[in-house]
Amino acid sequence: MSEQSKIAHSKGRAVQSVGPHRRCDIVADFVLTGRAPHFDRGERECFGLALSDLRAMLGPAARVVDCGAFAGHWLACVVEALERPKAGITLSKSAGDRNNVRARDSRGREGETTAQFTHVAHDMLDPSWPLEAIGAGKTLALLTGGEFGFLGTRQAFTFLENASNALSQGDFVALALECPRDGAILEAIYEDFLRQFANSGLASGNGGGKIEGFDVRSFYDPLTTSIKFGACAVKPGSVSINGEVHAMKQGDWIDLGAVMLFDHVARREFHPDFSVNTHWASSDRSIALVLLQKR
Repeated sequence: MSEQSKIAHSKGRAVQSVGPHRRCDIVADFVLTGRAPHFDRGERECFGLALSDLRAMLGPAARVVDCGAFAGHWLACVVEALERPKAGITLSKSAGDRNNVRARDSRGREGETTAQFTHVAHDMLDPSWPLEAIGAGKTLALLTGGEFGFLGTRQAFTFLENASNALSQGDFVALALECPRDGAILEAIYEDFLRQFANSGLASGNGGGKIEGFDVRSFYDPLTTSIKFGACAVKPGSVSINGEVHAMKQGDWIDLGAVMLFDHVARREFHPDFSVNTHWASSDRSIALVLLQKR
């Protein structure tokens, strides 16, 4: 698993596997803003189940902080469902300025809202989230699009640690997660998405053109309960990563990361500062929206 693997900023490691004297690490910054189609569908179903419950749990004058690469995707929908919300905030280094976001009702018309929408340009993995204290209501932090699963274990902990430092006791974090199921099904579902993810990342570091000589592969690893993915060199060549050119021999492997899967029923703790409050699952139990509450 890579040291940092996010859906928006995935850092992978390539190890040349041709002998003990040819080992070298290559760290890559990849950018991809797409969402896996199956995840989008399941997540939409989860939010449909969750909105009324979130309204009751958060109460009036709440603020919503939408984090990460997909900050803003669900922000207006959640804010609109709340009682007299105070603020809707996008917290993302990569997401564009969404100060003009406005809540819309289910029929797509401009909705009336008491919330003030702002954008904070800050990486969620960096400490000290610069969030202003607004009112006395509760706060809900969102991380959607399956992005939490693309973080390595250490980065997932860092995100929750930063959230804990920014939130007060009784506040919430909602994580949209991929759930475990048959490995062959998961491999088939993610194959095209992860191929596009890897190819676009490799191309971005090599002039944006198509990269030849690499076979992108993904596979389910039952030991880590994850889908690992990377690129194998099918012929000798070179690849530019972070502005540095690296020689690759046939069979060399670029480890691009993994998608972590979470059993939302069996797992009762994600971070010592948070307890699992509840969850909402898609009808096929493939996607879950898990609500954590700060102790």
